[in-house]
Amino acid sequence: MDGADNLFPTSDDGFSLQSTSPCIDVASQNFALAFDITSLARPQLNGYDMGAYEALAAEEETCIGDLNDDGVVNTTDLLLFTSEFGCTTSCGIADMNNDGVVNTTDLLLFMSAFGGVCE
Repeated sequence: MDGADNLFPTSDDGFSLQSTSPCIDVASQNFALAFDITSLARPQLNGYDMGAYEALAAEEETCIGDLNDDGVVNTTDLLLFTSEFGCTTSCGIADMNNDGVVNTTDLLLFMSAFGGVCE
């Protein structure tokens, strides 16, 4: 399966973990990377996940970039994002990878989702 960028394997290829995946929280921390393929900090739940993606808790599963939860990633979300850009403490919804800061990495994640419709 190849995503919008027509490159395989990249983060838009649809291989993220489902909430019932047996790969959640079972990877060894000895070999785990600090971030997944989408720059999401690891671990998110009770342990590291197997594979390129780190799963979010069910209540945290959202559409990346849809900061106002209206189902699309558009200019309104961009305005919300830019209002938090540069934040280094107690950052909110614009911290796309949950690393505690809103920086260029978050901007790249946001822009990769810009124009998208959430499922």
